[in-house]
Amino acid sequence: AEEAFVDARAQQEKVVLMVLWAVKVLESDCQMRKPCEAPPFSSRQFMKQVDADTKDQVAAFNEGLDWLLLSYGEPHYDAWFLPNSADQYLTRANFLNAVVLTPKSESHLGMWGRVISMGDAWDGTIRMNCGAKSGTLTPRFSYTVEVDGHDKPKELDWWISRAANKVYDEVHFAKQWKVYHYAIPDAAQGPCTLEEALPAKGFMAWVQPGTEVRSVTAGGKPVVVGSFIGIQRAGGSYAMGSGNQWRARREPVKSDDGTTAVIEKKQDEWSIDPSGPFAKAGFLFAGRGEYKLRFSGGGGRVHKSNLIYLYSEKKIYFPADSNVKLNLYQGPACAKACEEGGGDNLLIVDYNIENGGTGEKEKGKLTSVVSVFLSPRVGNVDAPAANTRNAAVGRGIYLDGSYGPTSARKEMHVRTTASGPLTTEPSEGYHLQYLMDFDLETEGNGVGATEFKYRSKITPRGVYLTK
Repeated sequence: AEEAFVDARAQQEKVVLMVLWAVKVLESDCQMRKPCEAPPFSSRQFMKQVDADTKDQVAAFNEGLDWLLLSYGEPHYDAWFLPNSADQYLTRANFLNAVVLTPKSESHLGMWGRVISMGDAWDGTIRMNCGAKSGTLTPRFSYTVEVDGHDKPKELDWWISRAANKVYDEVHFAKQWKVYHYAIPDAAQGPCTLEEALPAKGFMAWVQPGTEVRSVTAGGKPVVVGSFIGIQRAGGSYAMGSGNQWRARREPVKSDDGTTAVIEKKQDEWSIDPSGPFAKAGFLFAGRGEYKLRFSGGGGRVHKSNLIYLYSEKKIYFPADSNVKLNLYQGPACAKACEEGGGDNLLIVDYNIENGGTGEKEKGKLTSVVSVFLSPRVGNVDAPAANTRNAAVGRGIYLDGSYGPTSARKEMHVRTTASGPLTTEPSEGYHLQYLMDFDLETEGNGVGATEFKYRSKITPRGVYLTK
């Protein structure tokens, strides 16, 4: 694309020189004699239009490049969301801008860069530090890029920090990116960096490190040039996870009341880690419940419950968009829920339970709810209320694998991703919350044994919002 663009520019420059020469000849003729055939426009007007067209052509080339890279990016996770090596392509494009838009007599091209943004909370003004000099800088040119490529949503989230402290807590959505381009033609050699703090309220979500103006060889001759890249848009899991302070019980609420079976090959593991942008939690209960005769009586009944509930103290606000979808992309951390010797480490819900018995009392049943949800109200992590499950319904991800009395084997397997819709109110602040609630009863058929396994974990690679 760069080669085709430069070739087209070279062909155009030949035409520009021809037209400019013709106009100057006519202007010179009119200076020497009257009457004369005046050109339809002056050489100054012509070159002014050429400069404007050149700027439009450069913008169009960059818009196409940005569209391609943004379309293949992953905007739901990190502050830097473009594909691998995208910074190299953007640096090369910044150099192309410098070459085309700087007068050909100049070998000092200066510092050129771009910032990718979203939304209307920022006017494009940045601060740069170049050596001992610092100051504000306004865009040289800008354009919008549609959010419409490579199976991505047509709208993406962008967040602001109400307190201007990099804790992003207010959500908006947009159908376009905004890309701003900058130039400091007289920037001296040496470090020249984009500041994270914006002149107005807000911050850059990502700033390219180690930027400087250097003398390099291009086309066989030395030029002095530098490049920088910034990401102003904060969104996805990067914004959702910012500033989270998790409240959690140190261990699950557990019970095995009513168990009469002897459980062989028992696995009873759990983990709760409230640190980091996203807490991690999980549990595993598995084994073989065997009927054993004892002097005090016998039985083969298994009754086991595990409940984990956590919430973030950060409140999230939705002033404009009321209907959204909450998404979980599971990460590989085990949280004690992976089976010994390996197993699927992207599981969210996984159970396989053998149920026996013929009478209603002997049949097996299960409550199984795993939820990642947003609610304006939070529960007590030390003593979760019985209606916590109801509070999570319709507020995001709600995986209900419960079943009533049955003698049949039951299975459920959910892995990698899960999502669910919710409706928000502009006056409310919403807390991100987790719930894992399992209550198992099962029994072998007659004096037979019953095998069971249930496990669940919430260990996000990302939690993010879409429309």
